[in-house]
Amino acid sequence: MPTAHELEVKTGQSKQRIKEALLLLASENYILWEDKSSLERIVIIEGWERGSDSPQQPQAKPNA
Repeated sequence: MPTAHELEVKTGQSKQRIKEALLLLASENYILWEDKSSLERIVIIEGWERGSDSPQQPQAKPNA
């Protein structure tokens, strides 16, 4: 997980905005964020938006 500073730089958002977004993701059960004082232990529960297709593994082509 990137640091708060890295998220600020990469997203152009303030620490407060990033925290609000992470809290929303936690409330909607996309992430597990028990220790709100640190980003290091955030666990991603669901990696894609619900209702969208998650990336699929390419299908192996049968040998002909």
